[in-house]
Amino acid sequence: KLVSWAHVHRDLRLASLESDACTQEDETLDDRLAKFSADVQDTEGHAHYPHNVTLRSLLYFALAPTLCYQEAFPRSPRVRIGYLASLCGRLLLL
Repeated sequence: KLVSWAHVHRDLRLASLESDACTQEDETLDDRLAKFSADVQDTEGHAHYPHNVTLRSLLYFALAPTLCYQEAFPRSPRVRIGYLASLCGRLLLL
C-alpha cells in the first residue's frame, strides 16, 4: 500500500514541477488554473497536491479497503447500517 502512496505522490510532484517549469514566474496558480477550469467546478471539495500530503490522509489510506491510492476516495454521504451489518455478518461466518 505504501508503494502506491509513494508512486502517486511522486507522479504528482513531478507533474507539479513540470507545470511550474512551463509557466511564467509572474503567473499565479489561480491564473494557471483559470485557463483549464473555465466551466469546471470542484464539487467534492477535497484538497489537491501538495495540500493532501498529511498524516491524516496517509492514515485514512492505510485503513481504507483499497490497495491503490487516489487523491479522493468515493464516499457515501452517510453510514449504511444495513450494508455494514452484512459485512460484519460475512466476516463472522467466514
